Amino acid sequence: MVLSLPSFLLLQSGSSVGILGGLILMGLMLVCFNSTMPSTLPSLFQTGVRYGTFAITFNVAVSVFGGTSELIVEGLIAATGLLITPAFYLMAAGTVGAVAVYFLRESAARPLPGSNPAAMSDEEARELAGPAE
Repeated sequence: MVLSLPSFLLLQSGSSVGILGGLILMGLMLVCFNSTMPSTLPSLFQTGVRYGTFAITFNVAVSVFGGTSELIVEGLIAATGLLITPAFYLMAAGTVGAVAVYFLRESAARPLPGSNPAAMSDEEARELAGPAE
């Protein structure tokens, strides 16, 4: 959310160094997203349906949001006349992502939903399960 506006301003600078800097900033943002996605998203689903459900929901979401973003951004640029409007669109998407991450349960050192028990004793099973909700 913080680097979106500076990266678009650098892209519009017209200099080769500015354009390269803007692309590097965007690339760094993409790396942060793409480096955590493969481990985080599948862990949201139960083991028995994990990959099928993940594949369907991920591809539908990419089609709906990724496929329409160009149209939405182009419409916003036409309506406002500002070429940096995509930066604000990225900021809004980042805000939605930050809210989603806030409500995401941490799954590290815990069994994934639907996985077979991995405890050696009843005490370890209770410890892994955590407090009753």
